[in-house]
Amino acid sequence: MTKAEQEALEGAWKRETRSENEYRRRAAATRNPLGKATFLTIALRQREYLATIQKVHAALESDKGDSTPKIRFPVFAPVLLVTQQILRKKRPTQNSDIESMSGPPFRSYLWALRLEEKSWAIYAHEVTKPHHKLLKKLFRFLQKQKGENYRILDETLACCHASNPSATEFNRCKPMRRR
Repeated sequence: MTKAEQEALEGAWKRETRSENEYRRRAAATRNPLGKATFLTIALRQREYLATIQKVHAALESDKGDSTPKIRFPVFAPVLLVTQQILRKKRPTQNSDIESMSGPPFRSYLWALRLEEKSWAIYAHEVTKPHHKLLKKLFRFLQKQKGENYRILDETLACCHASNPSATEFNRCKPMRRR
């Protein structure tokens, strides 16, 4: 493994570790059950990304260049989508912290959307570099997962916005959707 590949893996490890810790912190800070479920779900996904990064690192360290090691990348169940459907049936209280669409809870969602967008762009850039095939596969996987996390956050915000359509801050602050 080259020094650049090692640095790319270490960067991914640090990025995913910080993200997991921050998602857990933000889950603990919100009172909204859908917000808590969203942040905890993504934190658990981050933990799986870390395990995958560790497997790829071990495979690349032991690889003698003979072949590409086989790594199974995790597939995630739509746990959050089920939670969203359950919570949509229960009319959230009007004073729920995420429904105000302003203040720290809403800013947590905006932070998370921007984090996922930034991570997606970093991994998209890493895919273009001359890395080992397995490392490119890891970065494509992480890029896809960041897109999925963005979609989860986006849908959660849309669900909260639907229960409070007069919240104009949502429309004003929401980042542009990725193509």
